[in-house]
Amino acid sequence: MMGYGFSWILMFVGGLIVTVIIVLIIFALVRAVNTSGKSGYAAPHEMQHDHNNRALAVLAERYAKGEISEEEYKQKKSEITKS
Repeated sequence: MMGYGFSWILMFVGGLIVTVIIVLIIFALVRAVNTSGKSGYAAPHEMQHDHNNRALAVLAERYAKGEISEEEYKQKKSEITKS
């Protein structure tokens, strides 16, 4: 009879531990889904911004190498920054 006095405490603690583990698993899954969504997908305006940055870098490199004139550089730069 003495052994049954604390069984409800053990059941409560065991249930609490299982509940905490389930909550942590759900939290980890939600976080993984949200994180992978951000790194794997960029919004269209972000993609356009990245494209413009790369285009400007290539344009500046071509100008620095002397492949294009200053006038052509300014013209193309203004076209890229418009969009």
